[in-house]
Amino acid sequence: MKLTIALVLLILAGFFLPVLTLDSAEEYENFFNKYGFSGNNLVSRPYVLVTSIFLHGNLEHLLSNMLVLLFFGIAVESEFGKKKMLLIFFLGALAGDFLSLFFYPPETIAIGSSAGIFALIGAGMIAKPVDISFYPFIIPVPLALLGILYIIYNIYGFIMGIDPNVSYV
Repeated sequence: MKLTIALVLLILAGFFLPVLTLDSAEEYENFFNKYGFSGNNLVSRPYVLVTSIFLHGNLEHLLSNMLVLLFFGIAVESEFGKKKMLLIFFLGALAGDFLSLFFYPPETIAIGSSAGIFALIGAGMIAKPVDISFYPFIIPVPLALLGILYIIYNIYGFIMGIDPNVSYV
């Protein structure tokens, strides 16, 4: 549980630090171009494999991701332990980054932790499908149903062009 909360705090910091410290839209865009994942960036700056995971483009997506990360991260961490939870998260995030190389031009920037969170959703749905989660803190929902609903929500966003991200696959 503690590691999941620490991960959430790191991702929140990755969103709010640029928002609070950069002065212009141009600086903000340059920041994302430098630390976001792309085929071009991977060649010259391999650290983007990690930095891109901690960046998010908008507050709504960030907050929905963090809620789902809390529910599924805690479930996976309690079932498999801290190391395996982190391994599942980062391997999922890396898989999403590499998958994006097949769908987008090499200059397209990818950011976010969604692919890692989807890996945790899969692990959580398998490990603890009937564990009850309170989403959004008032409605009791089994983790498997919450995972399915979140997947549908993201597929809808992808189809409608709201969030065109293939890394969820």
